[in-house]
Amino acid sequence: MNVASGCAAAYRNVNKPKFCCGASIGNNAVATSQAEQAAEAFFARHPQAAEPAGGRTWTPRSAPTKEDVVALVQAAKAFATANGKDKLIEAINAMDERFRKRRLFLGLVDKQGISLASGLLPMAMTGFDTASAKDLDGRPIFGVLQAALERNPSWESMRGIFADTEIYVERLGEDLIQGYLIK
Repeated sequence: MNVASGCAAAYRNVNKPKFCCGASIGNNAVATSQAEQAAEAFFARHPQAAEPAGGRTWTPRSAPTKEDVVALVQAAKAFATANGKDKLIEAINAMDERFRKRRLFLGLVDKQGISLASGLLPMAMTGFDTASAKDLDGRPIFGVLQAALERNPSWESMRGIFADTEIYVERLGEDLIQGYLIK
């Protein structure tokens, strides 16, 4: 059985609702036939390789760890030492892959709490005043970062907009560099 016929067979299963491009087609025979034809045409235009590119099979990546965050922060500090803080800010805001990996990203905040760089939302966060912002638990974000910095380097937990987040904070000159691990 080829992929196209397997897909078409899945659409013929009347015991389950059928979906095509996000739209439910239920048990409508005309819609089911159109979905089958569309699926077969798609797979005819996009043949599947007998084996993955390079002969390797796909294996899931392990979830990022706190050690990955620390390594990311250390790499950023080394980059800043070699190339200057301004180049690091540019790289983080450009979402450079060296400083952003899966659910890990970096941030840089100055000593007044103004965000200089964000590897998650650079357009929204650069220039953002973290001193007046609070997390979902009502804790001031910059206060959390400063508290963590007193134990330099240190970890803090924060409930953010997207999910619970672990933040690793270190000093970079007078600024604070943060490594974020989104859970």
